[in-house]
Amino acid sequence: MDLVPDWDRNGVIDQADREKVTDTDPFRWWFNDDDDEDAVSGDDRAGASSPDFDNTVIDSERDLVDFFPLFLDLKSCLEAFNDLSTIEVKLTHENDALKFVYTDLLPEDSGDYLRESNLTTGFGSNFDQAPGEADTVAIGTALSEVFLTKIRDEDKGVLLLEGASNSSSILDKPLKLEVSRSGSQLFEFEMPLRLGPVTDMYRVEDFSPVADSNLSSITASGEPALYPDSLTNDRTFMHVHGFKISQDQSLAWHNEIFKRLHQLGSNAKFVGVTWHGDTAPDYHKAVYQAFKTSENLNQRLGSYSNITIAAHSLGNVVISNAMEKHQFDPL
Repeated sequence: MDLVPDWDRNGVIDQADREKVTDTDPFRWWFNDDDDEDAVSGDDRAGASSPDFDNTVIDSERDLVDFFPLFLDLKSCLEAFNDLSTIEVKLTHENDALKFVYTDLLPEDSGDYLRESNLTTGFGSNFDQAPGEADTVAIGTALSEVFLTKIRDEDKGVLLLEGASNSSSILDKPLKLEVSRSGSQLFEFEMPLRLGPVTDMYRVEDFSPVADSNLSSITASGEPALYPDSLTNDRTFMHVHGFKISQDQSLAWHNEIFKRLHQLGSNAKFVGVTWHGDTAPDYHKAVYQAFKTSENLNQRLGSYSNITIAAHSLGNVVISNAMEKHQFDPL
């Protein structure tokens, strides 16, 4: 019996994911506190006034990136009960900082909610909804007998979970699974868990004050509090936004790119590069500031190794000029 997340984020929960979560190395996830509207629009800034967790549905396909799959390996336990209506199984969390979604997925298909675009059913309390439309259930609610039957008889048992808080602090309380009968607890076990703001999972290099001294830096280049370097490899992924993006909006871009790469299994250190390109309608001023920024970014490139860079629009001027000026070590 166990609670098994997709530790390596490869879309399959299997033996390779077991026994990875420990007290000293808990599973780590972010709060679903942005505001996705539909498949192509939304506000990806953390701390939204109408956060996605604060309702009872998944907010379109766009919102699915904020959920992680969890396999409840309870088959051997549930096979001891002919009548599952006599027991109560529930997930609990001391901070109530989670919600879950029922799925009809097998553990070997646990990533299909993200990777398959043609799913129209199999999600939600009645297992008849598409993943982007399914209802969410508050943590602490007893799991349905139908779902328990699927675990016992069909080898299923995958739930999707979201972080249901917009706290600025990291929450370290474990996720618990409790099994009771006639009001008496039969057993309980835990999965160590850390939940927090997604901005505590990656680095930010902010060069906005280079162009405008009135702007305060939002640089956070130290080791991320929620996702330490020990969980990453020797590679770095750097994201640079383009024209007409404010500091606040840049974090939204970084948040979303980080989440999507993380869900795809990236273990590279993620660095979001912010610069003052918010000069609309004066595009030429932004071009000047892109070159000015690049001279400072050039000095920071040496702090990272094996860099892969993705830049949008005018962000390519920032990074290409920085790379041209940077003295890379010869191969």
